[in-house]
Amino acid sequence: MKKLVMLVFVLALVANVSAQRYGKNENPTEIAKARTDKMAKELLLSPEQESKISAINLESAQKMQEKRKENADKNETMRVARTANDDKIKAVLSPEQYTKWQESRKNRTGNASDRKDKSKKR
Repeated sequence: MKKLVMLVFVLALVANVSAQRYGKNENPTEIAKARTDKMAKELLLSPEQESKISAINLESAQKMQEKRKENADKNETMRVARTANDDKIKAVLSPEQYTKWQESRKNRTGNASDRKDKSKKR
């Protein structure tokens, strides 16, 4: 029984480490190589297949990196715009009004996440 528990633990650890290999910090070439190597090993790819799969994986990894960067840029732009908007509103409202407005925004944000959770359960 102890051996079985230890085996399950080791397998979970290996799965966790391999999942981390595809992290955001790796460059597309490393990601594509890791994916290709895994596929070549699991599927016993011929050299020709491995070459073609490598090209496909590299293209995919590059596109995904571009998408991550675009999203990060959009998120930063939106954050700056929200901050500027908040500063303008704060200048118009009294401190009490501003605090009340912030609380109402927090409540709306909470409601939005509740809606997302409910839609995921469907």
